[in-house]
Amino acid sequence: MWNNGLLSMPPNSPPAKPTHNGTAASQTLAVIVNTTLQKENMKNKVVVIIGSSRNDGDTKRLVTELINHSNFDTINLNDYNFSYYDYEHENSNDDYIKLTKRIIENYNTFIFATPVYWYAMSGIMKVFFDRITDLLDFEKELGRQLRTKKMAVITCSIGNNLGDNFWLPFIETSNYLGMEYIGNLHTLTDNINKTELKQFIEQINKN
Repeated sequence: MWNNGLLSMPPNSPPAKPTHNGTAASQTLAVIVNTTLQKENMKNKVVVIIGSSRNDGDTKRLVTELINHSNFDTINLNDYNFSYYDYEHENSNDDYIKLTKRIIENYNTFIFATPVYWYAMSGIMKVFFDRITDLLDFEKELGRQLRTKKMAVITCSIGNNLGDNFWLPFIETSNYLGMEYIGNLHTLTDNINKTELKQFIEQINKN
């Protein structure tokens, strides 16, 4: 008779009833497994967060080119209603917290796509970064989850004269939040270097 190594039960014996502790343990295990699967599914998920004054401008064309060579998702900040950082947090019910929660819960790598306006990121992108303070003030548990995330930046303008200081707000914000800064790429509006773009995508996918 085949024996699977388990204790046999007499014929017609009723099945053993699970104990309360056993049920609780099973539920805890299910939660752990589900959380692990969610993390694995999110592990290589990348989102491009677009911050530009126009929805059909040079930044959108750059992101379209980026998406054509990758499977990254996109989020356009113009599709959401959020305002400047407020010390009194009277704008806490706008779209910002809901948006950042969606991003944090569904993606592991954030690529910020912005045009260069007066040697800096766009206004809407700056507001998005300023509002990160909300995650340090009253959404601290959500903010702590940024420690496992990664950041990269892609930009466009008519000139190729960006200095290293341009990237400083992104790099230092990433460092402060405990994120990993992967890298950045600046592109020329009328001459996107597809080789550099593909190398940028490869760099993202390796991390």
